[in-house]
Amino acid sequence: MSSLRDSLDDVVEVESSVFGLMDVDVAGCPEPWPQGVLPDADLVLVRPNRVDFRSSASFHWADVRMELWDGPPPARGGEWEQDDEVEVGLSSGVVQLWALTGGGSPRTFALGRPRWVYRLRVSSQGRDDAATQHWQGGVVPNGTERHLLQFWPVRPAD
Repeated sequence: MSSLRDSLDDVVEVESSVFGLMDVDVAGCPEPWPQGVLPDADLVLVRPNRVDFRSSASFHWADVRMELWDGPPPARGGEWEQDDEVEVGLSSGVVQLWALTGGGSPRTFALGRPRWVYRLRVSSQGRDDAATQHWQGGVVPNGTERHLLQFWPVRPAD
């Protein structure tokens, strides 16, 4: 059974329904932030050293919990919805959340292995509530939408 090795709780500003996660080795990202709105079909879009996430509301602050596991974590139940599972190559293995125009979070999360490919399971809560409030013309209260990003190492990068 896999074990949780580390975690970090942070918040990110969602702008134009998007936020990102980037390796702190920004020079290793061939398409540095910002790039704009994600295609409608994509909830998660992976690029080298970067993952973009589409939110269900345009402008608000979302809570994000990042977890590092030594293998595939157990499935989350309850109100958590699994949105996607992807692989991302990271050059430094240290990541931070990014807002479209606001830049990176002052907090970083060390995954531990540079030049590795990590599996990332993305789950969320509150997406429907945030979308409803947004489309009714209301302000989305901070923390309405929550994201869980679970990482585990897969293999060295090519």
